[in-house]
Amino acid sequence: MFFNIMRIAPFKLNSIYFLLISLPLFVFIVAFYIVEPHKTLTITPNTSNNLYKVYSYSDTVYSPILSYSKSNIIINHTDSIVFEYELQKNNTTPYAGITLLSQNNTLLNINEFDFIEIDIAGTITKRPQMLLGINSIFKKDNNYLKKYIVKDLDLNQKQKKYTLSLDDFYTPSWWYLKENIKEEEVSNYSFDKLASINIQNCQLIPNGVKDKITLYSIRFTKNIYIFYGYLLSFGIVYYLFLLLLIRKRKTISLSETIEIQYTPVNMVNKSVNDLENLVSYISVNYSNPELSLSNIQIDLGLQSSKVSLLLKDKYQLNFKQYLNKLRINEAKRLLKDVNEPISDIAYKVGYGHISHFNRVFKETVGISPKDYRKGKMNKI
Repeated sequence: MFFNIMRIAPFKLNSIYFLLISLPLFVFIVAFYIVEPHKTLTITPNTSNNLYKVYSYSDTVYSPILSYSKSNIIINHTDSIVFEYELQKNNTTPYAGITLLSQNNTLLNINEFDFIEIDIAGTITKRPQMLLGINSIFKKDNNYLKKYIVKDLDLNQKQKKYTLSLDDFYTPSWWYLKENIKEEEVSNYSFDKLASINIQNCQLIPNGVKDKITLYSIRFTKNIYIFYGYLLSFGIVYYLFLLLLIRKRKTISLSETIEIQYTPVNMVNKSVNDLENLVSYISVNYSNPELSLSNIQIDLGLQSSKVSLLLKDKYQLNFKQYLNKLRINEAKRLLKDVNEPISDIAYKVGYGHISHFNRVFKETVGISPKDYRKGKMNKI
């Protein structure tokens, strides 16, 4: 008999497989280089570019004669900025804080970033505000408006580092009132023109109470989970597709076909032989009280599951049921033909305990061994 096989060029095949398997790694390297998922932009501590200068501000600038709120920068070092403020009641909505204002009209493009990481602590403040001043494309009186978006910071005394999503910032209602415009009149803003970053007072603090806020650092970061999530999803889909492709292409020939001669194997139905051996073995050894599936596995080499399967297919009985049926049939014969004690008969057919024999016999026959023998004797 003959059959055909494909001769495969191993070097070429291995090279193709290597390129296909390595493709996701190449994509990851290129994407990592282009996207720069771990890229950050540090605003403070002060960097060598000095793009921002720190100023304090309050509602006093609108009426310096009256006793309005106060804000003073106490410390402005490379590692921290500390400012103290005190709100006063002369303004219906008092405010005070510090601003990091861009120098020389330098505007930052933070469109590629997703989060602001801020390291901040307060003496008694619980909910200061962070404001981002963005130069919008909306004009009023031929001047471009600076639009403010805000986010409340819920401070915890045991925590200093906080991560804020830029998507959570919103335009406050006071900005629309101040500029006397409606919300629908202003187009959507873009993060490509960041002019200032403000840290402002907590509105929960009563007037006339001094509070101190320490700002350690501000930096913009990217959402690395989105980057790695997309790459992981791409890798899983790609390798699943590659696996299906390889399975389908296993039979593709890369060169010529070879014809091989062989002799067919003569297969014998092993299950028939196994059943015959099993039945013969049990019929010889059923009187052994220790007979079990373990003995059969050792002596015949048949697994327990195979024994039960063979008996179930042929007799619709499992091993235990088949063994009990064989033993009880022999016990019935002995109870009829010989006048030996029932306990001796039980032992001869493979039961080590008379109570166990009595229970199995009654479950199988419907009456006890004693009653079965009496019934036979009465008939005689």
